Amino acid sequence: MNEGINKYTGIWPTLITPMHNDGSIDWADYREFVEWQIAAGIGGLFANCISGEMWHLTNEERPRWTPRTGQQ
Repeated sequence: MNEGINKYTGIWPTLITPMHNDGSIDWADYREFVEWQIAAGIGGLFANCISGEMWHLTNEERPRWTPRTGQQ
């Protein structure tokens, strides 16, 4: 009856967006940060959501953000 009720468990943090001084995304630091979160045993990740820096990303950066997170 409630098969999917416990599908999402644990902590699901909103990810920060590490950036260089010029405002571009620091992908190397982001990759490291995601790996650190995974090693800490989180339940999942919220990438590119409205409570983060998504509004400051360019139209080119936004579609690249979530797939990069999922690749890890």
